[in-house]
Amino acid sequence: MDKETLNYWKTVITFLHDVLGDNYEIILHVIDKNDIYIGELVNSHISGRSKQSPLTTFALDLITNKVYKEKDFVTNYKAIVSPQHKEVRGSTFFIKDKMGNLEGMLCINLDISAYQGVARDLLKLVNLNLEHFIPTAKEPKTVTPQPEEAVEILTSNIQDIIGQIIDPSLLRHNVHLSQDVKIDIVSKLYEKGVYQLKGAVSKVAYILCISEPSVYRSLKKIEADQ
Repeated sequence: MDKETLNYWKTVITFLHDVLGDNYEIILHVIDKNDIYIGELVNSHISGRSKQSPLTTFALDLITNKVYKEKDFVTNYKAIVSPQHKEVRGSTFFIKDKMGNLEGMLCINLDISAYQGVARDLLKLVNLNLEHFIPTAKEPKTVTPQPEEAVEILTSNIQDIIGQIIDPSLLRHNVHLSQDVKIDIVSKLYEKGVYQLKGAVSKVAYILCISEPSVYRSLKKIEADQ
């Protein structure tokens, strides 16, 4: 994404923020050849993320599976703010160049907690329970995302992203992992596009107790085998 395009979308985000107000988090993910980063972010209090936060596994899957080739946007999917387990509603617009290549993603997350609170108060007046009408998000880890009902976990750190892909019990520092298991972990994270995130290689090296050059060598071998 060139500077002119980036500035254009920053202006769009400023406009959307003024129109929609403080209950909508708006994020511009910029996708360059070797990097993915947040180019603009407003109302970050909703998810607790910052411009240094990584892309979610849900968004990585959209890129890896090239969903943007078939759709211009995806809307109204469930997202969970970690670790508070607060539910928001997300939508993503794919920003493409003239050739259809993905340059960025405009993501909007609506904090519905205030509306659920109002609904609960109204239903209490007639002695009804909101949970009978609206599913809760108390156990997000038990949800299996389907194409028609995707679930995004909003988090501010790469280690949480890795923990959504790899069994967390394997990532503890007191667990001894064989070389084959380590290579398998590096490979799975590659398949999910994790290494496109800034700082991912150093974080994976730290978690697996190996050097960054070792991670790069494994990635080079994986790419050669593709």
